[in-house]
Amino acid sequence: MDFNIEEIKVFIEHVKEFNFIYDSNEFYRVFANLKFLVKNDKIVHPTGLGILLFGKNPQVFYPQAVIRATYRTAEKMEDIITFTVSLPRQVKDCFDWFKRMIGKQISRSSTERGKFITIL
Repeated sequence: MDFNIEEIKVFIEHVKEFNFIYDSNEFYRVFANLKFLVKNDKIVHPTGLGILLFGKNPQVFYPQAVIRATYRTAEKMEDIITFTVSLPRQVKDCFDWFKRMIGKQISRSSTERGKFITIL
């Protein structure tokens, strides 16, 4: 399988109803029920959903599965970043990047300090 084991372990820890460990029989049963993987004979394959959620490099199979973000300054400068990891990780990384970028948009044109946020 081409799953990121650490991402799976984090997922299992966050879902309180899951009472199993990675690579156990219960793991395979639950992940098959959730359509994250399929088991044919004794070979386990990730499904498309499984690749998007837990794949090490899902863009190999789904090149459009990325988040692109643009940061523009008042001086017309811009920074474009592309997040290319599993979907849950993309959301986290993008949100963390967004929080860092918001702090940079402070106007010093007057004595009153304020934050200006532009969401496109």
